Amino acid sequence: MRPGRGGARPSSRASGYRARRRSTWPTTWVRSGRPDNPRGCAARGAWEILRHRFPDHRNGNSVCKKQLFFCCAWPMIPSTTMKAPPSLPFEQIPRTDPLPERIYRQIHEKIANGEIDPSVRMTETQLAAMLGVSRTPLREALTRLRHEGLLAAGRGTSVASLSRTDLEEIMELRLLIEPYLAARAATLATPQGLRALDEVVRREVAALPRPALQKFVMANHDFRVVLVGLAGNKRLAEAASRHDSQIQALRRATLEKKSNRETVVRHHQLLVAALGRHDAQAAETIMRDLMLQARESILALIPAPRS
Repeated sequence: MRPGRGGARPSSRASGYRARRRSTWPTTWVRSGRPDNPRGCAARGAWEILRHRFPDHRNGNSVCKKQLFFCCAWPMIPSTTMKAPPSLPFEQIPRTDPLPERIYRQIHEKIANGEIDPSVRMTETQLAAMLGVSRTPLREALTRLRHEGLLAAGRGTSVASLSRTDLEEIMELRLLIEPYLAARAATLATPQGLRALDEVVRREVAALPRPALQKFVMANHDFRVVLVGLAGNKRLAEAASRHDSQIQALRRATLEKKSNRETVVRHHQLLVAALGRHDAQAAETIMRDLMLQARESILALIPAPRS
């Protein structure tokens, strides 16, 4: 027997334990054979033959038995006896967005539609119970919403309230970004994008009557999304979308008046025509004029502070 560490001879008890482990390992491996598993049953039968042919359990023979089993017996087992898995009428489960992203979108949509009262303050526990989620993904979504200025910072969760100064700063930023995005979209517009914009304008025209205000608001939002997408600048699109969401509730209030809705539709129709001609200068001028009128309508909702 081979000497152990330091030249010491291993004990017979340890040597016997290792011999038993080596000699019984294939038996343990094939023990899973069942009548409905032909390969497992054949493997166990082949091992029984080898076990009776080589009854000695000493180290040398036990190694030989395992080698003989895998080199001789296993290749003789026909692979055609394996049953093919049945074809099931299942489709692959589509990869969905992470849970924090879904929570973020749902709360973002409620804020943009004005469905959450800014005066209501809720705790994370209450929100988690309402949404049926744990607090960890909820906290991640709320942190993102606070970073974008849609939720107020501090204890509890509430919609951020905007002062007149906040609105003036947001509208000034939009006045700088969105005309440039319109000009860029006119340069990069594709036939598919123009058809999408034209379809959204048709939806706006159909939703001009007062009972269809929600449909008009949704179509108006979709128009901005398609237009910003045509500009092809992801970072500018994110900046425009973030500040656009902050004033969505006020925009909805301005769209209560039919004259404002008609102004929006008229500018959108002119903008689609300018994009179709790839006239960047005209698109920029039309969008700037629309932003100036939107600025006037939104600031009119909050009176200026008395000096």
